[in-house]
Amino acid sequence: MKGKLQGGAEATITVDVCSVISVAVPECINTASGVFPELPWNVSVATSDGKTHNAQVQWDYVRPSVYTGEPGQVTTVSGTLFASGLDGYGDGTNTGLTVQTKIVIQGVEKAIDNGETAVTTKAGTAPAMPSKMAVEMSDGSVSTAAIDWDPIAPEKYERPGTFYATGHVVGFDAAAVMALLDDDGQKVGVDENGNVTAKVTVADKKAKKVALQPEAVVVNTTVGSMLELPDAVSVYFSDGSARDTRGSLGGIEIEKWTDTDGIDLSKPLARKGTYKLVGKLKDVDNVNAIVYVNVSEAPRTITKLEAKSFSVAKGTSKQDLYAQMPKQVVATYSDGSTDLLDIDVWDLSNVTDKLLNGTGTVEITGTVKLNGAKVTCNVTVVDQKAQTPDYVEPIDVVEIVDNAKVSDLRDKLPSKVTVVMKDGKTKKETPVKWSQVDSLGRAGTEFEVTGLTDNGMTVKAQVKVTAHIVGFDTVDEIEVERDTKTADALAKLPDTVTAIYSDDTDSEADVTWDTKGLSDKDFAKEGEVTVKGTVAGTDQKVECTIKVVKPLREIPDHLAGTVDAVTLDDGAKPDAVVAALPKTVKVAMKDGSEVDSKIDWTAPKEAVTIKNDGTSFVVTGKTAVGSFEVKATVNLVPVVESIAGVKLSVARNTAAADIVLPAQVTLNMSDGSTKTAAVTWDKTPLTADALGKLGDVALEGKVEGTSVKAKCTVTVVKSNAEIPALVEPVAGVSVPEGSSADAVREALKGVKATVLMKDGKTKVESEVTWSEVPAAAAAYGNSVVAKGVTVNGNLPVEVVVTSTTTINKVADVPQITVERDAKADTVTGQLPKKVAVTYSDGHTDEAVVTWNTDGLDKQLPSVGEYTLEGSVEGTTLKATCKLVVETPASEIPVRPATFAPVEVFEASSAADVLKALPKKVSVMMKDGSQEDYDVDWENVPTLDWGADDVTVGGKVRGTELTVSCMVRVKPRPAAKGLVIVDQNGKATTAETVLKVERGKAIDLAAAASNAADGALLRGNVTWTSSDPTTATVENGKVKALKNGTVVITATMPVDGDAAVIATLAEDGTVETPAPQQLTASVTVEVVEPVVVQEPTGGKDNGAKSDAKDSSGKKDGKKAAKGSLAETGDNTAVTVAALGGTGLLALIAAAIEKLRHRAE
Repeated sequence: MKGKLQGGAEATITVDVCSVISVAVPECINTASGVFPELPWNVSVATSDGKTHNAQVQWDYVRPSVYTGEPGQVTTVSGTLFASGLDGYGDGTNTGLTVQTKIVIQGVEKAIDNGETAVTTKAGTAPAMPSKMAVEMSDGSVSTAAIDWDPIAPEKYERPGTFYATGHVVGFDAAAVMALLDDDGQKVGVDENGNVTAKVTVADKKAKKVALQPEAVVVNTTVGSMLELPDAVSVYFSDGSARDTRGSLGGIEIEKWTDTDGIDLSKPLARKGTYKLVGKLKDVDNVNAIVYVNVSEAPRTITKLEAKSFSVAKGTSKQDLYAQMPKQVVATYSDGSTDLLDIDVWDLSNVTDKLLNGTGTVEITGTVKLNGAKVTCNVTVVDQKAQTPDYVEPIDVVEIVDNAKVSDLRDKLPSKVTVVMKDGKTKKETPVKWSQVDSLGRAGTEFEVTGLTDNGMTVKAQVKVTAHIVGFDTVDEIEVERDTKTADALAKLPDTVTAIYSDDTDSEADVTWDTKGLSDKDFAKEGEVTVKGTVAGTDQKVECTIKVVKPLREIPDHLAGTVDAVTLDDGAKPDAVVAALPKTVKVAMKDGSEVDSKIDWTAPKEAVTIKNDGTSFVVTGKTAVGSFEVKATVNLVPVVESIAGVKLSVARNTAAADIVLPAQVTLNMSDGSTKTAAVTWDKTPLTADALGKLGDVALEGKVEGTSVKAKCTVTVVKSNAEIPALVEPVAGVSVPEGSSADAVREALKGVKATVLMKDGKTKVESEVTWSEVPAAAAAYGNSVVAKGVTVNGNLPVEVVVTSTTTINKVADVPQITVERDAKADTVTGQLPKKVAVTYSDGHTDEAVVTWNTDGLDKQLPSVGEYTLEGSVEGTTLKATCKLVVETPASEIPVRPATFAPVEVFEASSAADVLKALPKKVSVMMKDGSQEDYDVDWENVPTLDWGADDVTVGGKVRGTELTVSCMVRVKPRPAAKGLVIVDQNGKATTAETVLKVERGKAIDLAAAASNAADGALLRGNVTWTSSDPTTATVENGKVKALKNGTVVITATMPVDGDAAVIATLAEDGTVETPAPQQLTASVTVEVVEPVVVQEPTGGKDNGAKSDAKDSSGKKDGKKAAKGSLAETGDNTAVTVAALGGTGLLALIAAAIEKLRHRAE
């Protein structure tokens, strides 16, 4: 091309005309359900001259249904390619070319915590919780998923400390990174169910603000492209402030990339995969920028387009012909793969009616929808219906398991289909090309695959994705007896096993067991035999264990018999005990038979006695068969330990026949009892010689029922003074009424008898052997007679036993009260040594008591009432004492302190009143000490303008005590001036210029300039615009109508809020000036709207933050995230400083705005 320069000189420029070969857009972009896909905006373009250029893609609107659904859903999205330095196009020029990619919904397999779950905020400031986090998809790539946080109550971040916030990763599908334990033992991070736990640290308001971990950015690109990384990221801080990439200040700049995960940023990307890059933020040291880069294969290039030729019947109209034209053509790619591409339009201009009514072939040109390429299709008009395709016979549903590869589906799809011709008879097996499938999806998914036959017919195949077997239920163990025949054992193997599928369903599957090599030897010994089997239709193996056990006839089940009790003499030795016990007992076996089993008895360690073991005890043993426990009862009978000796005196030369020996003797038994038995004396030693000299003659007697011999000493004395003659009367004894015979015998132990000798003068005291001892009379005053014989002389003795009164009541002991944790000595020191008792005859006395204080150490630590018991001497009745353990006085609140009045401005909310009230109160305890308690205030009022003082009541937490506090209401100061607050919550001045896009609106608010001192606006604010044609204003809402600049003015008359000062005229009369008014103004500039090319739904997709207008130029001006310009609601303003007046001014402005809207 030639032209002329200024001055007339000629200039020549050469223009190389080239075409676009490929656009580096990933063929598929993965995303989680509900998350806007990270679409690439800057792409590389290869042209036919071998060069690579940068370009931008303006994507069409992506509906939420495209990226919301079940895993496996695939949707194609399109965009327009804008040139940036392409030969033949100006910068930012629409090339007219369309680019496409497929959005594939993948399941979220794993959440990646880069530190987002550690959040810091300042007291009173709501924490900035991350809105999303990086997740690993089921194909291994990385995307982002939204976090749905549970509501956080304001009291949790009201004061410094820590708490835990919980939420859920949206679209979560499988196991996550296991949560980690923090220093407090709390799990933080994401658990296996996608539940998120974040640790929130609440710092003091004066603490230095810190940056929070920025949310991860995801970039999708292809091999061969230069990596385009963000220059900055959005960062939120602990004080609630933020640097957002979409705000006027922009995000925090990334100074350098400290970790590129092996990527050379100066060269095109060399290999596919997912990479994690870490960037250093400018002036921020505690957190880093995190970028995940998904690199897919370089886009394929189309090497061939083919439209399948076909035939139509003679007489077909142009309209019918167009309807039969292929809807798709076969595209062959540079990697050898094929796919079907949609046709935009066919050009039938060279098709004539003459041709359609005759025969012949015509070449028809079509345009491919994707890239505008031309393709030709040969259509032959034939005279026979047998040569004209009519329809394709239906294809059976193709089933494929969900863990198969996409490429496996091509092998399952038929390579040929049956085409039926127009005559209805002729059929032709015709090759078919199938469209590309990008994802199979989950089990249960069904979808269609489109194919194109060689004769131009479109065919569809229904594909059903089925679940695959992931495992089998454990086969139940089989049990057979030893020596079972092989065939009988194998017959017990199950015919089916339970298969577990990937969709959590299960079903029975046939199994073939491999029993080769098994013989009777395998079942001839106890143990386990493992048999393996193959599941039908698979190559997967299962196992079954056959447990070989003892036959039932050899397995003891229970004792079938019992053993009889045995009786032994008191003092039997261990061997004698065992020898007397039964030797065997019947044992029942598992098969119902019985066997005699020997018993291994456990012998006593020493001789058994009634004194130690009682009259009856149990001996245990074990059976030799089955080791069952056997018990036998052994009864002991008392034996004679000794016989009381007999003594008598006779005069010398007394004849043996004249000596009277006792017919009975007293037996001393082994159990401590006594009884009498008949005795037969051997008088052989009583010879005349023996009786003729002084001395003792020893006699023995045979006692009935025992082998122990009785002994009698006959003393030959000189005179009658040594010969017992009679017994003097014995004094009676007294015992408690109703005493047993043993008790009466115990009372008689000290009784002795006086024996008068034969000379009538000599008296001797003698022990008495009691032979008849009855129980005492049941009634007081009655008596019985005990009988016996003297040891000296064997003379009969009788004693009257009289019944006396007994104790029938023990008086109550006074209650003892102590504080909890008192020492045991405090209680025992108060217990009485004696108690008052009442006898059966009505008289009273005191009796010694012994107290049982066991367990006192367990009662004193607990508040309650307990009963102590004591044993009273002379009775079995118990003395009782009530022990009361009370709460210590130091723990009993008695009276709260009185509060001093608090001051609160009029027109204050209940929350403001509550904030002024004391949080704690000092309470005097019962012992006079003081403790601080929390106060729960009730019915806290809202204060109106001019409200009177009020008393607010409350309760002392954890007690029944009440408190009250006087609230003194002080007037608010009058407003000194007016200030306008912009959409970002900042105070403006007359020099402030607010920019608003044409067609949009912002909300402004008015506030008192001295709001920090408590001032509020009470008058009506009037808003005016200097040019309503450029921008209007109503109640603070500014609507931008056309480009230009206006001044917005807010005016409020002084109505009792600011003083109106009266003056005196010259004539002395009072002049009241016109009402004063407060005014403020701000300049609003209406600008051109920003063209937004990134429909990300408010999510940062990691691309460059600067939007572009229709010309492709960067504008860089967006509404701040969460600002009034974006939300249109100034009731949610988050304000920084308001002209130095702080947060109170914001509150005043917000209240004023709401009041005006209500009016």
